[in-house]
Amino acid sequence: VCLYQALPQLAYIGILVSLILFIFAVLAMNLMGRLEHTGCIGPNTNFERAPIAALTLLGVATKDRITCPIHAAMVQPPYCDQEAGTCGTPGLPQVFFVLFSLVIMFTTLEMFVNVIIGSFEDLTRAAGLPITLARINQFQDSWKILDPRATGWIALSDLKVLFEDLP
Repeated sequence: VCLYQALPQLAYIGILVSLILFIFAVLAMNLMGRLEHTGCIGPNTNFERAPIAALTLLGVATKDRITCPIHAAMVQPPYCDQEAGTCGTPGLPQVFFVLFSLVIMFTTLEMFVNVIIGSFEDLTRAAGLPITLARINQFQDSWKILDPRATGWIALSDLKVLFEDLP
């Protein structure tokens, strides 16, 4: 139910992610669109056209192939032609891909989690359930005291202490 109610908001986030992918694909076309086809820059993975560039960036966003395009985008002679402009620029791909990874990671992670938690909060408030975000935070704080090394386990004797500490 919680996920079902969050679907419209998740669709908007999907549109935002698609827009970010398109913007970075166009930027990649301008910065790395004429690279020599070596390594992982080939006919199906390149920055020559927007749709293929977006799919290439989607692979980078999922961390499926992040190091290979970075190295391939820094190709230097004798593996490319400097006069034809098919060589890469050292340093530029690292900055580009790190910036892209940060933007896409924070957009997807933060927004998806916030939408799901917000929907969960709305549902608990509507149903009159005693579980709220504040109580979840109290539980986490109480658990951190009993499990300071974040192992995910507490002693059975600490369970009573945990429940007594909660409101």
